[in-house]
Amino acid sequence: MNITFDVAEKLFPNIFTVIIQLCSTGVIFIVAYKFLWNPAREFLAAKAELTQKELNEAKAANEEAQRQMRNAKQQLSEASFKAKDIVEKGKDEGKIVKESIIRDGRAQADLMLKNAREQIAFEQDKMRQNIQKEIVDVALLATEKLMKEQADEEKNRESVVAFVEGMTENE
Repeated sequence: MNITFDVAEKLFPNIFTVIIQLCSTGVIFIVAYKFLWNPAREFLAAKAELTQKELNEAKAANEEAQRQMRNAKQQLSEASFKAKDIVEKGKDEGKIVKESIIRDGRAQADLMLKNAREQIAFEQDKMRQNIQKEIVDVALLATEKLMKEQADEEKNRESVVAFVEGMTENE
């Protein structure tokens, strides 16, 4: 029986030991509750509050970044539109300037051509007058030599001039 008693003692713990272990565990819980529970709870509450504050700041920063990104996209879109508008205006002004330069150049060329034609006509008239005078002088000299007479030079000149003018009108 000695063997069964040892087995029964091993299977069922001593009640006194159980009570002492329960009391010591209770003391540990009381001490832990009294000295550690409130500071740990305050630490966790402060940590939760700090985490919530950081989360709210991050959320606000994210919203601000989203707002700034929308503003930046809008400004970029407006700048792109303005740049296109400026380029189009530049092209239009360039076309206007080009047309103005071409028009002014043509006007100057036409004016130069007109002046050149007037100058040519003036020179032609002047040359005709000189040629007529030379023809008259040559005709008088030839007439004087042919006739060998003293004739009225003024009368001869008038008849030769009339003759030359009649010939130039026939041309």
